[in-house]
Amino acid sequence: MPQTYQQYLKEHHEQHLKELFDFLQIPSVSSLSEHQTDVRKVFFARKKCRVLQYINSFIPHKNSI
Repeated sequence: MPQTYQQYLKEHHEQHLKELFDFLQIPSVSSLSEHQTDVRKVFFARKKCRVLQYINSFIPHKNSI
């Protein structure tokens, strides 16, 4: 049986919180070369957000029924 999105979110809750906190710790000064790794993290997080937004578009919501 396929996993529901609620089950997925519940099972990966800690991972998602860790990723969010990692994202929030990225310095805002991205033009400095010593922050190059942090800038890559932002691009990865942005891509992941877009994927989640795409997946969310297929989930029926109470307001759209």
